[in-house]
Amino acid sequence: MRFISPAAIALALSLSGCLSRAATVAQQTDTSAQAEQLYQQLEGSSWYKVEVLGRTAGYASIESRAFTEAGRYKLRVVERIVLRISMAGESLSAHSELVTTYGPDLRPESYVVSEDQVGRQRDIRATVEGDTIHVVSEAGGQTTEQTLKTGPDFGSELQLSIDILEGGLQVGDIYQMEVFFPDVGGLDQHTITVTEQAPFQVGDETVNAFKLITRSKKLNLDIVSWLDEQGEMIRYEVPGLLGLVMTKVPAAEALAEFSPLKISPAIEVSRRVNNPQALNYVRLRASGQAQPAAQLIPASPRQTVTAQNGEALVEITKAEAPADPPALPIEAPELAEYLASNDMVQSDDTAIVSLAREIAGDETNSWKAAQLLVRWIYENLQKVKSEPRPISALEILDQKSGDCTEHATLAVALARATQVPARMVTGMAWMGDSFYYHAWVEVYVGQWVEMDPTWGEMTVDAGHLRLGDTSLEKVSFIQMALATGRTIGALDTTAGLPGFRAALARSYQCSGGRRHVGWPGGPARCG
Repeated sequence: MRFISPAAIALALSLSGCLSRAATVAQQTDTSAQAEQLYQQLEGSSWYKVEVLGRTAGYASIESRAFTEAGRYKLRVVERIVLRISMAGESLSAHSELVTTYGPDLRPESYVVSEDQVGRQRDIRATVEGDTIHVVSEAGGQTTEQTLKTGPDFGSELQLSIDILEGGLQVGDIYQMEVFFPDVGGLDQHTITVTEQAPFQVGDETVNAFKLITRSKKLNLDIVSWLDEQGEMIRYEVPGLLGLVMTKVPAAEALAEFSPLKISPAIEVSRRVNNPQALNYVRLRASGQAQPAAQLIPASPRQTVTAQNGEALVEITKAEAPADPPALPIEAPELAEYLASNDMVQSDDTAIVSLAREIAGDETNSWKAAQLLVRWIYENLQKVKSEPRPISALEILDQKSGDCTEHATLAVALARATQVPARMVTGMAWMGDSFYYHAWVEVYVGQWVEMDPTWGEMTVDAGHLRLGDTSLEKVSFIQMALATGRTIGALDTTAGLPGFRAALARSYQCSGGRRHVGWPGGPARCG
């Protein structure tokens, strides 16, 4: 099927957990007596209703408990989030739990993450020792370890709540610090600005709250949150993440039954195409609902985007084969990210390397080798309607089946094993009377060329609308999921041309030139 795996959406939704923890803080030392008093004030539990696209999609909770260990006063904070969505008739659920332990110096000592990623379990354990964090991750039968070096501004989100309790938080304050990002096992730089203090309605009660805006450097994303005078989060928003909102409510309301949020995998358009592989040129007029369409659709060598009166005119051409592809191996510092092995793409694993060599044989022409790999995947990987779990190349190779995301992931791994730089591309592809969320690959063979292993296209047709790309490294994958996922927040399938109000022109071949069917209701012509 021609739509992107719901795994990317589930991953993007799971960010709500880590980002709600991301209002972070500068390093501070305090006496154990101070910690004991502050930790007792912070004890308690809160429940939240989670909304996506204006509808209930799940719930979250934060529970804080003070305790002593070996005579040292500590605080344990447990944060949970549960999300349920429905895509293409399939119900999907994602669960995440983070347990953070703080020591008597008010600094984090450890993080434990447990996630059910739409049926795939992932566990992360991180221990802070001085200026290092040792991280162990387990997923899909694979265990990886890394040690991170923290900077002098490393800290924890706890400080904002402490500053409120001590009367030290003021409008205009700016925090700049390094934080641990447990969901990807890495570090991020956050800038937090206290923008206002004002009355805020929480149910039937009006409270005095601080409004904070947090900027994530790695994700290029803004988070808006409100904390009350006890340092408790009462509301949290990520406008660029499917309009995600978390609001404090009574536990019974948070846990009330709800139907899974339905997300359409397609955008209906007014023209039907029966042979999309034959498309050489497509024009698309798009308008976004909450954000200008020109900000949602990126330009690329085969895709131009022109802003016009709040809309965007997008012109897409078919990908072209390279004129003079280089010989293997391809090596360049600027391409290192697209040759590297990582947790999702184990291109240095013996099984991946052996298969790549078997497929490519003695071929030294980079473009011919890439075609051999894509053709093998198209012919040998069983196609399924949906594989919602974010599984790795080794897991895909073991089960030898998957949707478009799995086809693309394995293609990237095999290409890199052959020393062909490669990355995954996500977007939408035209089939029938709709554009479907989809994933394909892009290889560097003297120039970047997009290929579709799910469809067996050596160069993608003009019906492939690009929205993002990723090296499949953890942070890069989340950035891609966000770039693609934010378009879902702009879509409305009930309008007939959801999210993007699309008017399309399909290109045909005819004698004397190219025949264009113009905007709906317009004339057809040869030119």
